[in-house]
Amino acid sequence: MKKLVIIRGIPGSGKSTHANSLIKAYQAEGRTTAHFEADMFFTHEDGSYHWNPNQIGFAHQWCQNKVREALQNCDVVIVSNTSVKKKDVDIYVKIAEEAGAKYDIYRMFGQFQNVHAVPAETVQKMLESFEDYPGELCVNPRK
Repeated sequence: MKKLVIIRGIPGSGKSTHANSLIKAYQAEGRTTAHFEADMFFTHEDGSYHWNPNQIGFAHQWCQNKVREALQNCDVVIVSNTSVKKKDVDIYVKIAEEAGAKYDIYRMFGQFQNVHAVPAETVQKMLESFEDYPGELCVNPRK
């Protein structure tokens, strides 16, 4: 059965790290995987990252489309975005349901350096407005 893993949390909470550990575990089981983040939209082929707040809507639409496509071809698809609001998660739950896939939702609580240098005040605002999602699994990775 196809599966979508939705990983959410503030910048620096361990989303990408957790996604990579899950990918390794699923691949060790012989399952095909794909991983997407909206931030990948802003990463150029040379690996440089160029954030543009005017394109955030395009980045999320790109990510959603990539997840839809991958659910057709892979056993497990992982998406890791901040997904602060319930509605952000609902989009991916709907994508999973439309694809006939099971889904798990992980909320990350780690405290690591955020790789895109999101300002501390922005991270704090995200944290203050973060909404719980019913059934999400809480993960607090250690450094």
